[in-house]
Amino acid sequence: MARSPTAKTIALQRELRADAAANRRRILEAARAVFAERGIDAPLDEIARQAGVGNATLYRRFPTRDLLVAAVFEARVAEYANAATEALRAPDPWAGFCQFAQRVFAMQAADRGLSDVLTMTARPTERLEELRQRAYTDFAELVRRAQAAGELRADFVPEDFILLVLANQGVLRGTGDAARLASQRFLGLVLDGCRAAGAHALPAPPPAQRYAATQGLVRPEHRFPAPLDNRVTAYRWLLKQGFSAENIAGDSAGGNLTITTLMKLRGNGDPLPAAAAALSPVADLSDKDELFRDVRDPLLQPRAAGIFNRSYVAHGDARDAVCRRSWLMPEQTRFGATMPFVSSQGS
Repeated sequence: MARSPTAKTIALQRELRADAAANRRRILEAARAVFAERGIDAPLDEIARQAGVGNATLYRRFPTRDLLVAAVFEARVAEYANAATEALRAPDPWAGFCQFAQRVFAMQAADRGLSDVLTMTARPTERLEELRQRAYTDFAELVRRAQAAGELRADFVPEDFILLVLANQGVLRGTGDAARLASQRFLGLVLDGCRAAGAHALPAPPPAQRYAATQGLVRPEHRFPAPLDNRVTAYRWLLKQGFSAENIAGDSAGGNLTITTLMKLRGNGDPLPAAAAALSPVADLSDKDELFRDVRDPLLQPRAAGIFNRSYVAHGDARDAVCRRSWLMPEQTRFGATMPFVSSQGS
């Protein structure tokens, strides 16, 4: 017969749950502040430090950066989607168009992390993607109405807004303390250029699917796991376009990315390519001295390798278990009979 928990046990369980909830709240508050200032690729170590918790506590609550980003930004992305819906309700579609642009530019200025989330589909959850798609659908209808009213230039396409948001992100990052004023100035120039009156013909936009292909990619300045996410996003986009996995090929400046991409695709259950080859991959980023003990490479000395590795890893020590789970240690993996795989090393 099972024994009923004592009052002391119940009180302890409640205290543990309260501590866990408090830790989660502190982590989210710290993440909002750090992401807003430094973007979504900010070191998670800094978030843990500002939250007053250990790294292990942070990763216990949020095992991946993706989950933390989703928890922090879901409400803000919902606000973005709602802004498009509210703009669509405006009696004057041009006023609604301007209202939406002003709202989004202001949101970007207030939160650099949100700007990252809006301008890339980096590591989205289904909920975030659903909200973004709702915003796109409402905005596309708003564009149609503003053009029908003769206010918005006829050659504007909904995907052009991606370019405007990306450009505003660059303005905000490049103008320092004057960022808000510069963004407002830039918005005025943008809206004037979007008016139908006096418009001159624009170069043809890229095909819509080309915008879709780049939405999932982040810029080179973002460190790991951004390069890996880029490759997985591009691979999945090709699959969606109807290309079979056997017909997809590519190359990389790093053999490590070849291995880690295959690992992540396999872990996610995605179809794998017919074969793969990695040329001189760095298969261990843990900066372990024994890896280079007998190496006499004139270009890559042990100390330089350590500097490169630490620069590539965005969130701290590549030796810890978290980074091992984050695909940074592919030497632990054997592809076995999954697919033909060759790794070439040495001269």
